[in-house]
Amino acid sequence: MLDAKELKVVLATIAKRRAWLVKTLEEQSLDPGARDDHLTTLKLLDSSAQKLARLNTTQPTKPAISKPSPQAAPARRAVKRPAIDLADAYVLIAEDNRDSAQLLRGVLEDMGINKIDMVEDGRAALYALQNCSPPYDLVLCDWDMPEMSGMEVHRSVRSLAKLQDTHFVMVTAISEAGRIREAIQQGVSDYMVKPIDIDVLEKKLKTALSGKEPPQEKRRTTQKQKCGARR
Repeated sequence: MLDAKELKVVLATIAKRRAWLVKTLEEQSLDPGARDDHLTTLKLLDSSAQKLARLNTTQPTKPAISKPSPQAAPARRAVKRPAIDLADAYVLIAEDNRDSAQLLRGVLEDMGINKIDMVEDGRAALYALQNCSPPYDLVLCDWDMPEMSGMEVHRSVRSLAKLQDTHFVMVTAISEAGRIREAIQQGVSDYMVKPIDIDVLEKKLKTALSGKEPPQEKRRTTQKQKCGARR
């Protein structure tokens, strides 16, 4: 049985290896055989990480973190966050559609944000959030993803002390009032519907990283440049 310190080291090692594999797989010149080997290794790492993460939740030495009640969750959104320079912002994009993810990444890079991690399913997003160091300043999370939904990911990490200042934006192709209400009640920082208005996205992210609370916005009726086509 691993103790808490040993488990932390193992998970950190897996995270670094996984990040290297994901980055390598983005290279167009990668040999097909090597790509298959990398994908197989990536699946094995994810499987191992999931088992270790479940083990981590049973560790008796893990500090107890009180879980906020559903009524208390929205109140956390009103807490003023420290201002963060765009060049220093650490961002996670959780999106299973590669084209949408790359478009989001491009928008962030145009804003001057370059510290960006990308994952393609809910389990990978959960693992990244649980093991990130330093913690993410901003998360752009798709609602409907394989393995776990974006809301399930948020529900699993919202009580983690290190993520209390993380600005969590839920992104979805469905604009049902019920979904928006669910996201707000669970304490999600913000919510955007695909196709995303790039101007609105930039405004929201700059406001979030400035530490200021975003003003209540009226629904737009004009069509502007869009990012992330509806699936």
